[in-house]
Amino acid sequence: MVKKTDNFAQKSAAELKEAVKNLREELMKLRLDHSKRQLAKTKDLTNKRKEIAKALTALGQKKGGSSK
Repeated sequence: MVKKTDNFAQKSAAELKEAVKNLREELMKLRLDHSKRQLAKTKDLTNKRKEIAKALTALGQKKGGSSK
């Protein structure tokens, strides 16, 4: 299995916002397919939510929201 590594840390804030928007649209499509019993791998839902969280975390760090 090839793991897709989307390096959010190297993207600009505008690119991250666009990525979050696209990922949320993909998640909505997955949820729709799941509700119609057309989704073969339900793990895709979890993976997409995790990708969104990673992108939002990177966006928060770009904006200075991280207090480490």
